[in-house]
Amino acid sequence: KVSREGNLAQLKLQERPTTCTYAKIGNMIVVDPNYAEEMAADARISICVGDEMLYAIQKDGHGSFTKDELISLLDRTFKNRKTLLKQIE
Repeated sequence: KVSREGNLAQLKLQERPTTCTYAKIGNMIVVDPNYAEEMAADARISICVGDEMLYAIQKDGHGSFTKDELISLLDRTFKNRKTLLKQIE
């Protein structure tokens, strides 16, 4: 049961999560695809991470990513996190 009454505690944000989206077009993978790239994509995946935590992965489209591609994209998302955080601070 969801209760919207009474004492509702507000969750504290431990860290800012960051998300990178990738689109796979044929054998090529692009980061942060624009509309045209998204429409041409066989598959798209968004990966949300924290400093040392994977928070979410969402995949869309009929195509697929290989295990090696997923590991590479996860590593790239953690690497891109530092750049993204600098841009929003």
